Amino acid sequence: MACDVADVLRRGIDQGVFRPTDPDDAALRLTALIDGLATQVLAAAPVMEAGAEPGAGTSPEDMQAALLAYVDATLCTPVHRG
Repeated sequence: MACDVADVLRRGIDQGVFRPTDPDDAALRLTALIDGLATQVLAAAPVMEAGAEPGAGTSPEDMQAALLAYVDATLCTPVHRG
């Protein structure tokens, strides 16, 4: 997975969408964040299904927001920030 992500980052860097950075290192950090957040979402799923209060655990929407914020803050050039 990290190789595919690194390839996407390389293309984005070449196109000026992402700031110059080591794409392999950035891919490792991004995939680690994805893995960690996915684990939190999966761990929270039984809690959410059991009728827990909203906000208990990490929702898929929380995961998406965290990933977008990370990419925006660490990878995107100022012109391409969300």
